[in-house]
Amino acid sequence: MSCFLYFFYSLSEGRHAQWDGFSISNEFLNRVSFGLNSGIVQGQLMERRRTSTPDITKKESPMRVDLHVHSKYSKRPSAWVLKKIGCPESFTEPQDIYRIALARGMTHVTISDHNRIEGALAIAHLPRTFLSEEITTYFPEDRCKLHVLALDITERQHADIQHCRDNVFYLVDYLRAQGIVHVVAHPLYGVNDRLSIEHFEKMLLLFKNFEMNGARNDVANDGLEAVLKALSPDMIEALSDRNGIDPAFPEPWKKNI
Repeated sequence: MSCFLYFFYSLSEGRHAQWDGFSISNEFLNRVSFGLNSGIVQGQLMERRRTSTPDITKKESPMRVDLHVHSKYSKRPSAWVLKKIGCPESFTEPQDIYRIALARGMTHVTISDHNRIEGALAIAHLPRTFLSEEITTYFPEDRCKLHVLALDITERQHADIQHCRDNVFYLVDYLRAQGIVHVVAHPLYGVNDRLSIEHFEKMLLLFKNFEMNGARNDVANDGLEAVLKALSPDMIEALSDRNGIDPAFPEPWKKNI
């Protein structure tokens, strides 16, 4: 069994997290993050896994939608290999995304390009669509980068987001104030190689919704799921005390995946 399945915190002191005698350090997290960026984890090639994406806004709804889709308007990739060869995140036309999504059984369609909504606007006149984007934001203390999906937004909200996304704390405050459903995307993926255990702890306090990304490997997805399902009120309280962050939503130990 992969050691990432035991990636969990007993809220111990120092730079290591422990669970049932297993220890994981920031150095290990960095190695796994590098593996995710380079496409190799523990010497094995990444495998794509398609998973269904539940509607997190209405659990009783039969709505089926892929919330993390890029069009040709996502010009700057985050994947290591795409950066190396100067390739954009996607070449796909928005209208093709709409057609393919419906053909594959989606009831609704959205496009979540990086910090842009031109792709989503290109299909906004079509039925069963809504605007979304994948926001690039940062922890202000060290510029660790993370991505946040903002769903069913307006053009005005998109413009406002650009003014506050440089600081993840300001961004989350804005999204909450506006009632915008938001999801931290691929939370174990070190977008700019600065991700640490401390950053992940803060994500647990800032976000209710976490993405299980079908383009990532099973190691990261299974590890994330194990962590989120094992959270408890005492653990969240200890994390809050240690990081000085108060969760602004009820039952913060209960996460949507």
